[in-house]
Amino acid sequence: MNLTDIRNDIFARRPEFKKVVEAWGEKTLLEYYIQDFQTLSAPSPLVLDALQQQTTRVLGSNVGIHARDAVASQKWVNTADHHGLLHHPYFYAAALARSNEVVRKDLQATVTLSFGGVSLANDSFPRGFSFHDTNLNLQKVFFKSLKDRRLPVYALAPMAKAELLHEKERCFSLQLPKSAQQKLQYFFELMCRDERVWLQETYSAQLTILNAILWKALFGDTRGDFAYVQLDDIANELLLTKYLVQKTDVHSLLFDPAWRTEFITLFSGIAGAHSESGGTHFFWYIDYVQQTRRTLIVKGNALVTKEGDVSIDLSPERIAEGLRTRELMPATALLLMVQGLEALTCGGGPNQLQYLSLYTQKWNQMYTHFKVPKQIAPLTTILTELGALFAVGTPKIGHQKIATLIDLLLYAENPQSVIDTALQTTTIESRLDAMLPTYYSLVVKQKVVMDEVMQLSHIAIDGC
Repeated sequence: MNLTDIRNDIFARRPEFKKVVEAWGEKTLLEYYIQDFQTLSAPSPLVLDALQQQTTRVLGSNVGIHARDAVASQKWVNTADHHGLLHHPYFYAAALARSNEVVRKDLQATVTLSFGGVSLANDSFPRGFSFHDTNLNLQKVFFKSLKDRRLPVYALAPMAKAELLHEKERCFSLQLPKSAQQKLQYFFELMCRDERVWLQETYSAQLTILNAILWKALFGDTRGDFAYVQLDDIANELLLTKYLVQKTDVHSLLFDPAWRTEFITLFSGIAGAHSESGGTHFFWYIDYVQQTRRTLIVKGNALVTKEGDVSIDLSPERIAEGLRTRELMPATALLLMVQGLEALTCGGGPNQLQYLSLYTQKWNQMYTHFKVPKQIAPLTTILTELGALFAVGTPKIGHQKIATLIDLLLYAENPQSVIDTALQTTTIESRLDAMLPTYYSLVVKQKVVMDEVMQLSHIAIDGC
């Protein structure tokens, strides 16, 4: 296949994505994020309360206040990322663009609500981080072993300090320039000696702190705070404080048989929801004995595993208990509907642009069916997964290619300058061209063989 064929096929499958590219493709990444998003609805105070509470719990009260103020002002937040250390090329471009002072203005934080339902074995590599050595080989640092690979990040116990110390020692043997080795060891020191990391009860909370540490290592105090908070925790907080205890739409959805039946019918086959062959109804069951997540199916007034060995009553008290113990994890459909009902616009990647428009449509069909006199606003209008900011060979620091954000930490004398130059000169079209072959492979579930004359530089992280 050639690039034109790939582009046309993706646009046919993802028309919402096509609209954004046609409107903004020739603009730079910085120009895209400077656009006026003030026509969006203001997020509800309740979702801002949940964000502030969860951020404060992990990063402290000042960061919690800054995060709340940022989202209240910007009116939207990126939800496309997988919850892990921010190093993957597909994810960090949005955070770097939004933290630019022209976009951030006087706000003191950049906020990302990342998805915790991803497993350790995912290509986004939430079990650690990666970078390139002197010989341009991709090296990986591991926070977690693959023995937990079938559990989502949401459900993982914290890593032990010994694991990080082991990786710190192992990295001494890697072939790195002296200055890069020193920066890498300094980053390890920052992570190891920050006691907040080792006081957390979950791996996801540790990752939030590690991202704050990485942000400070890259930028000092020049780009404000970085709140990389698990979206699932925000949804849980909203469910526990509102939707399970008040007669809301989601309360009806979970506990009224007529609403449940309509939802299961309307949302069948939509990405992030459920189908006859996969997905789950409303929640995943986290099986800590078998170390995996399991599908739940509505049967009568209970959620039951396919095997029938676990049954969870569909009552507010039982669901609340499951959320507090992390025995239950909200399915993507429920998680994002809660955000939408609180008027929090969710920026997303090409897939999210497509299926969230369907969520909006189907949810409004439910309102019509049950004669509810209101409509939900569109869940997303903003594309945040814009391809890698730095592809292989562009730019280079000396002879070193830059692909992951850790590469930038290790090899750039002034990461901020390198980033801002790229944001001001890189168009959306150019980054999409670099990512389309890989993205197409994910969409069609098979590897793309491109015509030799049309081959592009691969993003180094693709093989993770």
